[in-house]
Amino acid sequence: MRDQVVNPAEGQGPRCLHLGSSGERCEEPALEDGFCERHGPDTAWRLGVAARRRIMAVLLGVAVLWPLLADLWRALQHWLH
Repeated sequence: MRDQVVNPAEGQGPRCLHLGSSGERCEEPALEDGFCERHGPDTAWRLGVAARRRIMAVLLGVAVLWPLLADLWRALQHWLH
């Protein structure tokens, strides 16, 4: 079987350089390093940053809502007794 190169559609940049297990190319647009966001060599770093941002957002939300949650917990305990 001969390899086929599929050119990107008009208006799109180059495609990701990642090859799958069967030799198929990724369909996502490439970043500066030639790979998409999922397949780049610094993917673990990008995902780590995204995970830290989510964790920080959740912690910030809990910190902001803590007084309300504490009052709700006290009211629920008072109502149950």
